[in-house]
Amino acid sequence: METTFRQILERASAELGIEVDERRMGLMQRLKDLLVQENEKVNLTGIKDDLGIAVKHFADSLTVLMVEGARECGSFVDIGTGAGFPGLVLAMMLPEAKGVLVDSVGKKVNFVSRAVIELGLTNVTAVTARAEDLARESIHREKYGLAVIRGVSSVSESAEYCIPFLRKGGLFVAMKGPGADTEIDDGKAAAFALGAKITGVRKFTLPYDQGDRVLVVAEKTSPTPGRYPRKAGEPHKRPISRSSGNKVE
Repeated sequence: METTFRQILERASAELGIEVDERRMGLMQRLKDLLVQENEKVNLTGIKDDLGIAVKHFADSLTVLMVEGARECGSFVDIGTGAGFPGLVLAMMLPEAKGVLVDSVGKKVNFVSRAVIELGLTNVTAVTARAEDLARESIHREKYGLAVIRGVSSVSESAEYCIPFLRKGGLFVAMKGPGADTEIDDGKAAAFALGAKITGVRKFTLPYDQGDRVLVVAEKTSPTPGRYPRKAGEPHKRPISRSSGNKVE
């Protein structure tokens, strides 16, 4: 008998030690169906099989909840949300937390916005914007308890996108692949410059042996200097590094 998306996700979440109740599992099934349907018209993800979607999108998103304090964040921002991961999954799992899902690609934000309505998620909104611009708006700057980013940006670059959104005590989580080890030193320098400190690096393998993952976690300790984030594109072109002269304790 073929293993279904739901069976795969149930096993994967159990292996991660994260309980997903019947209602939320149903929401995730509906989101998966919406994603597959929309992906036939608009390229939202290159992962198209049930195993890949269940583990590399949904279970991977759940791993944010393995970070101590993430469940108590109260509010979160997902930078570069793409097709809504991890933000939509966090919205399902943390109904009391208000979330903003940010992406610069309009077609992706349009999908996420439709999914929010279809799934009846009242605690989350999607915004088309560059993180560097949005973090300078007073309604977003230093307002969130959790800022997450999932993807290919370096830890340093990701820190500049995310940390300005955090209030003091807020958590930055960079969801990375196995190459993150080479980025930690520059990531520490960036976090320090932005008013935060890296507090943990957690390594694990996704269920079904679907790849190695690293969660780099930092805590906001002081306000981000006004010069950050720099203008759009600068964090990518010139990421903060140890050689930038930022002293790291």
